[in-house]
Amino acid sequence: MQLSFSILLSTLCATCISAIFVISDSLRTEGLHQPNGISTTTPRLTWLLSSSTRGDLQSAYQVQVATSTSKFTEADLWDSGKISSASSSVYYAGAELKSRTIAWWRVLVYDINGVASPWSSTGKFEMGLLNSSDWTASWIGNTAYVSGTNSLPVFAKNFSVSCPTTQSRLYLLGLGAHSATLNGAAVDSSVLDPGYSTFAKTLYYSTYDVSTLLTQGTNLLGVELGKGIYDPEPGLNGRYMKFTDTPKQLMLIAQLEYTCSDGTVVTVASDTTWSTTVNGPRIESSWFGGEEYDARQEIPGWPSKVTSYTGWAAANRTEIPTGTLIGTPKQSLQVVETITPISVTKVSGLCVFDFGVNFAGWFQLTVNETRGTRVVAYPSERLTSGGLADQSTTGSPIFDGFTSNGTVATFSPKFMYHGFRYLQVNLTSTPSTSSASGLSIRSSVDTVGSLSSSHTLFNNIHTIVDRSIQSNMYSSMTDCPHREKLGWLEESHLVIDPVIFTYDMEATLRKIAKDMVDSQISTGLVADISPEFTVFSGGFRDDPNWGNAVVLLPLQHYQAYGDLSVLADTYSAMQAYVAYLENKAGSTYLLNYGLGDWETLDSTTSAGITATYGFSQAVQGMISIAGYLGKANDVAKYTVLAGNIINAFNAAYFNPTSMQYGGGQQAALALALDMGAANSTETYKSIAASLASNVATTGYWTTGEISLPSLFRVLMNSSSNELLYKLMSSTSYPSYGYEVAQGATSLWEQFNGNSADSSLNHFMFGYGDTWLRRLSGLSQSPGSVGWANITYSPITVGDLTTASAAYRSFRGIASATWKLDGALTYEIVVPVGSTGTVILNSTTVLESGSDMVAGSNGIESFATENTTTTIRVGSGSYNFTAH
Repeated sequence: MQLSFSILLSTLCATCISAIFVISDSLRTEGLHQPNGISTTTPRLTWLLSSSTRGDLQSAYQVQVATSTSKFTEADLWDSGKISSASSSVYYAGAELKSRTIAWWRVLVYDINGVASPWSSTGKFEMGLLNSSDWTASWIGNTAYVSGTNSLPVFAKNFSVSCPTTQSRLYLLGLGAHSATLNGAAVDSSVLDPGYSTFAKTLYYSTYDVSTLLTQGTNLLGVELGKGIYDPEPGLNGRYMKFTDTPKQLMLIAQLEYTCSDGTVVTVASDTTWSTTVNGPRIESSWFGGEEYDARQEIPGWPSKVTSYTGWAAANRTEIPTGTLIGTPKQSLQVVETITPISVTKVSGLCVFDFGVNFAGWFQLTVNETRGTRVVAYPSERLTSGGLADQSTTGSPIFDGFTSNGTVATFSPKFMYHGFRYLQVNLTSTPSTSSASGLSIRSSVDTVGSLSSSHTLFNNIHTIVDRSIQSNMYSSMTDCPHREKLGWLEESHLVIDPVIFTYDMEATLRKIAKDMVDSQISTGLVADISPEFTVFSGGFRDDPNWGNAVVLLPLQHYQAYGDLSVLADTYSAMQAYVAYLENKAGSTYLLNYGLGDWETLDSTTSAGITATYGFSQAVQGMISIAGYLGKANDVAKYTVLAGNIINAFNAAYFNPTSMQYGGGQQAALALALDMGAANSTETYKSIAASLASNVATTGYWTTGEISLPSLFRVLMNSSSNELLYKLMSSTSYPSYGYEVAQGATSLWEQFNGNSADSSLNHFMFGYGDTWLRRLSGLSQSPGSVGWANITYSPITVGDLTTASAAYRSFRGIASATWKLDGALTYEIVVPVGSTGTVILNSTTVLESGSDMVAGSNGIESFATENTTTTIRVGSGSYNFTAH
């Protein structure tokens, strides 16, 4: 009877239309959209779902991968077959992927009733050069280059193409930085390639599709090299440098491969037949200090055609670097915004452009000066009292020099970038605002989240936090875009919530995790910066709240994106780091060193509290990670260690008489509660109440960078949202609102922003943005992975009348919007495959204007307790009204 029913259902649904479908253009490989040059042979394939039916979920999927879209029927690389699973990701498990393989893929999914969707739109990925034997190119350079004596090296290769071509790829890496053209056109819109890595271990080459640029007949491939951070030798003319090192030889490896229509593959590889010169116009490209360009030395015809190679030489073969060549595993850096100055003023004979916002990137300046005139541009975040560039916050001197050849020209940096709002220039002509523009640069990751509310100040706070996140979203998450430009690791986990919520960081954070593994030293230490381009002393190299990013960042990545491979790939490095901390703590299980609660307003909090907190967080992270990886013995081991740390922490810092930690500082209380040191619910509530009272009495937070996220979490968990509303609404020092009121357009390093060296573009205090999103009620539920379970609990505080947030999660769009007008209207969207828990402060709740029925129309269950109604819902859109 059961068999007959199943056959009948299958027959009836043969003509059913599936409610579920794969969102168009949502297919990703390794978190990237149609990537070229990937290096893993088991890439992760993901897709996003939507459905016209509430409570729907994916019951199964089928993935097909083929060498062309015409071969999907035979799926010559892989056909997964029908896989019963709700997961919207799978690791490729088909035929062996070889170098240069181009794979097209699609997915079909089945809804909750087993009805198949149409096939998705098509995804694509392309393998890079997986083996050292795939490289026939040589590393080449120009040994005549000497900083301060001649120009940065330029390379050219003329070659002829005698056949019609079907595709062309350029594999390229220049150390320290490269820019390539083919027949005068840029090979890609990416800038500042290749970015950061531990060069002695990993060398990230770029793969460019140059099929549309190659022509039959004569072609010119041109490559310019800059220093990047790879070559931090002292800058010319005393330019600012964060750190310096002995000069490194600039070099490149390039391999252009094109396929003729008959299938023949021809390779143009870097070797000694390439021509090179150091008599070009770009004299300097100091990563920190700025560039120098002499237009009088421009190469005639460059880059489309070199009219004379007089004075050029044959390229030199160089020593082969020790690092392994790997395809770039993340999105490239791109110009994402063009900014027009809001004003230009003449001060003491100098022109000062105001771009209106503090951003990271380049400027473009139109220059119309007599031949030999040197124009010098000084970028800055603020102005002196006299209205000129003030570089006290950015490092000094930072400047770009341009010497005119007597024609109208547009000058811009090329191999470095600035963090700035103002540009001071010694133009003799009278400029207008159209004489300059700002080019904002960041990683080209998708924007996946948004938030807003009826509170204008809150929206402005979000804007300045977001601007600082963008300004530091490069190949590493840097701390500031001017004087440091380094991957200080504490920000990569303490403040990662607003970053992940706003941008698709799946690929970037995977790359940062590898950076940490590469830079780990033999003792197990993961230094405060990664990659560790220079060794800082003291706490500036070894602080548990920086180094524990090797544990916490991959964990946060997994919780957001559900990718176990990052945990597995980093696990041994995590173990080594925790063992390093355990060895330093010894039998006391306590640490007492490092930077403390950095940039705190209350310096009395013991470094022992902050360091032991960082140790505890690393160990507790290991418990979760070991559990996710199925390592039961490690779960037991780290659970014991975590308990010993908590016990030692309480013995050292908790006073049971006063019910205080440390000296009762806000940081001490917040960190203790956040790390789970309170031994009972009653103790937690008592200390949380004491913390809230302290903050309310003081009128502001005194916490530093390490403890501010803990303060927010504890106050949110303790239902102190009215207090947080008052803090976030304040425009008095110290507060986010104070920065906005003082004209900040990006988040400051310090809340007062008045120190001589305090950057005006840091994102390290950006955790408050998480509370702004939580106003909508939208958050991933505790213990959830990949947004499988979502909490919708609106925070209706103060005089707010609306709040909303939306997020393109790993599973699809999740959103929440509430409006308060007598009754509370709450509209939410739950992604396919996710479950939502809606918590409303009301005993009378309608959905779409009607009473709810458990087990019907997506409403799985609901219950009322005291004044709160909790509703569990499946996927779909809902409209609740709470009275």
